[in-house]
Amino acid sequence: MERAQVPSASEDVSGKRKQSVDSPAANYQSHGDTSKTRGETVCQESSSLCSRCSSIDVESLFVDLEKHHIKKVMSLGELGEEAELSSCALCRLFHAVSQQGSAGTKDCALYCTWSPDPYQLGVGTVLAVARDIGGLSTMKRTFRDGASGGFIACSSASKTAPHVHSLRARYIDAISIDFDIIRGWIQHCGRWHKNQCTQVESSASRLKELKLIDCEQRRIVPALPTYEYAALSYVWGTSRSSDDRCVHNELPITLPRTIEDALKVSKSLGLRFIWIDRYCIDQDNDVEKQIQIQQMDLVYQNAFVTIVAAAGPDPYHGLPGVGAAPRTPQASAWVGGRCLVATLPDPRPLIKASKWMHRAWTYQESFFSTRRIVFTEQQVYYECRTGFAFESVDKSSDHGAGIFGDQKGLQKHSPWKICSILTDFCGRELSVGSDAIRAFQGVFHSFRRMNPPVHEYLGIPIIPSRPKEWTEYTNLPKRSQSEAFAAGLSWCNTASGTRRSLFPTWSWAGWNVPINYDTESCRNGLKLEGEKPLKVFIENHDGSISDMDEQSDVSLDMGIPGSSSKFIHIEAWTVPIDIHYSPDETNNWINLRKLNSCSGYYSGYFATFQSDERTLRIPLFSLYQRYGKGSATQQSYAPDFQQGSLLGIVLGRCECLPSDDFNDDIFVMIVHEKEHYYERVGHMVIKRRFYCSDADRVPFGRIIPWPLCFRLKKRRTIRLG
Repeated sequence: MERAQVPSASEDVSGKRKQSVDSPAANYQSHGDTSKTRGETVCQESSSLCSRCSSIDVESLFVDLEKHHIKKVMSLGELGEEAELSSCALCRLFHAVSQQGSAGTKDCALYCTWSPDPYQLGVGTVLAVARDIGGLSTMKRTFRDGASGGFIACSSASKTAPHVHSLRARYIDAISIDFDIIRGWIQHCGRWHKNQCTQVESSASRLKELKLIDCEQRRIVPALPTYEYAALSYVWGTSRSSDDRCVHNELPITLPRTIEDALKVSKSLGLRFIWIDRYCIDQDNDVEKQIQIQQMDLVYQNAFVTIVAAAGPDPYHGLPGVGAAPRTPQASAWVGGRCLVATLPDPRPLIKASKWMHRAWTYQESFFSTRRIVFTEQQVYYECRTGFAFESVDKSSDHGAGIFGDQKGLQKHSPWKICSILTDFCGRELSVGSDAIRAFQGVFHSFRRMNPPVHEYLGIPIIPSRPKEWTEYTNLPKRSQSEAFAAGLSWCNTASGTRRSLFPTWSWAGWNVPINYDTESCRNGLKLEGEKPLKVFIENHDGSISDMDEQSDVSLDMGIPGSSSKFIHIEAWTVPIDIHYSPDETNNWINLRKLNSCSGYYSGYFATFQSDERTLRIPLFSLYQRYGKGSATQQSYAPDFQQGSLLGIVLGRCECLPSDDFNDDIFVMIVHEKEHYYERVGHMVIKRRFYCSDADRVPFGRIIPWPLCFRLKKRRTIRLG
């Protein structure tokens, strides 16, 4: 079968495209399966069918149903290994789409149902294979969330017109991709989504020293603002050979498969230029690397489309269906004048489970992209900021949930959105731990341009502005940088982790852990009523101290280059804390943990301290996971930590609006004393409504009166690293 022919160059040497995707010449007749040649070749030969399947009337299988209804159309009996290896194409198709857990059972049945999400709800019916368990309401719930093996629908490549009631599907060639389909998706986006999927304010001119790959000349060239380019998002891998480097701006003769395939995709989409970090950033030039890392948001925002390699563990796997890497064959059968095909499983769970999705560097690449073409082992998935499409289904969607963030654009985000973005980012894999903050610099760069701007110090967001609604109730002044920084320290680990010693323990970058933010604390701020405000000082490399409130925004964002260390000094209220391990009580705190807006990794440790009324025992959420005898244990702290006394730094109480006391809690950072400084080892959140005393172990039904007073509290300045 011939591969879709790569079009000739659509750009002149100046880089300007001769026709845009939305031009009349690019106005394709439809977004259907235009691969008629390959589709007809597949369908012209009648499939071999067994005696049972040869008697099936396909016309009667796809029935007219009311929306959300389901109908059993026939029993199939057992679909075991015999069906998978059968010479009957329809038996193989039934087995391929069978629900997880139904293959091999003796009571399988074929159902007709309206195509559920994500297969375009309400645009046609599909066939599904699952266990015949009798209750159709149960089957509705099963199919509503999509089938593990996909569904059966009529292909648009059939000789006769697709069934009037069937969802229109496509036959997918395992060794090639029809780029007319992808161009159709992009054209549809450009025509109907307008500014929703493009940058309202052009920022191409703000890109500094950007370089691109000229796909025709196979060399690195300076980018001009008029150039349209693709960008590649992929897994870098752990090694790079000496032959895999540009010499005199010329690409190596042999490229990793994924890189080579990305060049082919770019040309097939009519784009002469592509940005790939491996070659467009001089990896041996630290100054150039820093400039490009800082503007990663603009690189991907300005890309015409981003090519995502979600298949394989490294750049040598290739893009399935483009080059040498084939795709998983799609099950199909030719029956009664119809070409029946599997819609294939929903590709989104496969993408979420991919190595690409779990890498830290790829987060901002996908987040800032406006259009994404994702290559998986089975099919191509497309998602812009407004809709999405599957290669196996002959219709795109302009609504519904995609899998990437920022569906409506950064311009609609509030400054406090960065807390949830950090939650999505942290815990992803990094080959080099020192890249923890670098891999997020594009996000920080984007939020610094917002109004009001967001700044950061060693990864901790600093948002001095108060929420707009506060002005309706209070005359509180703008938060100081110290107070805003303290609110940014209210991150919570949701699992145990390991240290990144290059960064301080008080920053999320200092830990390889997933985190959560107490959004209300970060948004509204932390303060204790009637108490002296918390103060933060930065320790410089020469030992001198700088007041954080006196630092410029630029100094904070750059980490005060050449002067600041990873130590800060916090002047705040502190409270001595004893810890106790009660493994039998772990399950008693499950509901409390769910109620906390900022939960954490809890393994049976309690922080015990004295209030004015009684001894309080609060769950302690720890950062460390101790390892003993080669395996993880229930001990939750660093190996050099001995169970006993710790110190709690009271960052403050969440400032709520006068009408809201539901989130009225105190966030306390738990620190452990080292030789000349303290390290963060965990946290606790004192809820207004819940606590546990020594005498009362049930964590419900008691209320802590405000203002809460710690009997042994003391104002101290803590050196924290």
